[in-house]
Amino acid sequence: MKSYLVYTITLLFLAIGCKEQDVFQKIRHGNFEDVEVGTYHGRTQFIAPNSKYSEMVTELCQKVDKNLTLLPMITRKFFMVTQRLDYKFKYARLDEERGHLILRYFARIFEHPVYAGYQVQLIFDKKTEKLVRVFTVGVPLE
Repeated sequence: MKSYLVYTITLLFLAIGCKEQDVFQKIRHGNFEDVEVGTYHGRTQFIAPNSKYSEMVTELCQKVDKNLTLLPMITRKFFMVTQRLDYKFKYARLDEERGHLILRYFARIFEHPVYAGYQVQLIFDKKTEKLVRVFTVGVPLE
């Protein structure tokens, strides 16, 4: 009985101590292993505001809003940006094959010879609603 209690307590401490960090926590601590320069590649479709995923998109946007200060940090990690970056949610897309929901955020910049701004795509697992990958890229002037 005593060894069972010690075993249980040890497992509990290991579970608490080894808790997996989410992507936002990793970025906050300087770990950008889940961030990539470029854009998401997959078969995606636009999620209309009144679709069955609307509520999930709203909840995920609220999660992102709590971490919105990280989006400029992500872009500045990979691009030399001196201007203020105010990211705004633009739209959501669904990759049904891979089970991903993609939220696109965009920050406009002014008087740049090449870029209109920068985008960050946040890739969420549709089932767990966990952030699994982030993409950032400069958006060229048209």
